[in-house]
Amino acid sequence: IFSLNAYALSGNEYLNYADDSSTTNKWKALFYTQGIIDSLHFINVIDESNTTNLNICIPENATVGQVQDVILKHIRENPDRRHLNAYTLAYGSLHSVWSCSKNRKR
Repeated sequence: IFSLNAYALSGNEYLNYADDSSTTNKWKALFYTQGIIDSLHFINVIDESNTTNLNICIPENATVGQVQDVILKHIRENPDRRHLNAYTLAYGSLHSVWSCSKNRKR
């Protein structure tokens, strides 16, 4: 069991966890990614009228590792934004790759 503080993770921290040689930190990054996926699915389920305009449709067969790769690619390619909240960076990267209009209807 990990002990994590309840604060918003920055893109720098997320990248550091993912790139760290420590298995514990790699798992922290992977669990954070799973949390992002779960929150996106939850919002899509409860927001049937599309009031949030979330517009992210992760393919059903995408793996957590694949989602993490998409997010990390975006963070690595935009070092000037790494100080931002990791969720904000994740949302931007996932929206650009898997927007519902590109992928499928909600």
